[in-house]
Amino acid sequence: MIEEIKNRIKEHEGYRNKVYLDHLGNRTIFYGHLCDVGDPYEEGIEYSKEEAEKVFNQDFNDAFDLAKTFLYDPDKHHADIFGVCIEMAFQLGSRLFKFKNFRAALEKKEYSVACMEMKNSLWAEQTPGRCDALIKVVEKHK
Repeated sequence: MIEEIKNRIKEHEGYRNKVYLDHLGNRTIFYGHLCDVGDPYEEGIEYSKEEAEKVFNQDFNDAFDLAKTFLYDPDKHHADIFGVCIEMAFQLGSRLFKFKNFRAALEKKEYSVACMEMKNSLWAEQTPGRCDALIKVVEKHK
């Protein structure tokens, strides 16, 4: 399951081995890694796939932990639902916690409401393809 989630994230994020600006103008590298002030990555330099995988795995672990906190008790949810939350955490970071109605719907297992909350968000407007793909995962559990 974890490898499937990782592969889906990589597919949605895409890969670049140089620093670039994402659609919001943030310095980014590899699989959607936002460059922090302390990151050593410089524009114009190509970095190795090994470095990309190391950074991706750390970012994934951070997203995994964030999704666990977001769901309160991830063990009571289907692995697909947890996977959707991991991917949202990977992309949104702590902004995932702004999805209060989405979280409440998941806790009640009201998946059609959860899908509506996903669709009616700024996130859906900014990345509609990814949002639609994740909605399809949640819809399987209606």
